[in-house]
Amino acid sequence: MTFGERYLREPTPEDVQRLLDENPERGFPGMLGSVDCMQWPWKNCPVAWQGTYRGSNNDFNVLAHSPLFDNMLKGVAPPCNYVINFHQYHMGYFLAYGIYPKLTTIVQAFCQTLEIPEYVRFNKYQMAKRKDVERAFGVLKGKFRIFVSPCKYWQQSDLNLIMKCCLILHNMIIEHERRDTDWGRVVPVLIPEPTNNGRVFMSSLKT
Repeated sequence: MTFGERYLREPTPEDVQRLLDENPERGFPGMLGSVDCMQWPWKNCPVAWQGTYRGSNNDFNVLAHSPLFDNMLKGVAPPCNYVINFHQYHMGYFLAYGIYPKLTTIVQAFCQTLEIPEYVRFNKYQMAKRKDVERAFGVLKGKFRIFVSPCKYWQQSDLNLIMKCCLILHNMIIEHERRDTDWGRVVPVLIPEPTNNGRVFMSSLKT
């Protein structure tokens, strides 16, 4: 078993159930996490590729080509059952800010609160919980200073390898510090390759 199969695996049913047990106490039953992107400039990006890797590769386009929702759409994602306001739901969701598309699996803050107390309160909680992913990126940059400066490597495969290596090391540290004791008892799951037709998959999730 390679390190990636253990430390970069997809969530197992046990992981999903743990999130479903934890997040109602935080005010968001059914939440699986938050969606955001971290920018890592590529200093030596070839000129012919700069239109792809500079500027246009924003949060929305990254999500459009991400395999994040593929298993949900294929019906093979771990079970995710919860109740909100006496309604039963069977698909988890992620918190995100307004740049992301309006999907059934993404919960955004209200763009116009009109000073309605319930809307204002919801936005306050939503933004507070969404800080988790921003803190995670901050921790990653704090541990691995290579992400602080533009990458000076020439090959795209090198960037991919460095990023995966740092993520694996980060999860190893969590296991070593015993902040997550579930790594060793889960069944490894193969990491899916990003799909080329992510936009087509996402279109079926639109509200």
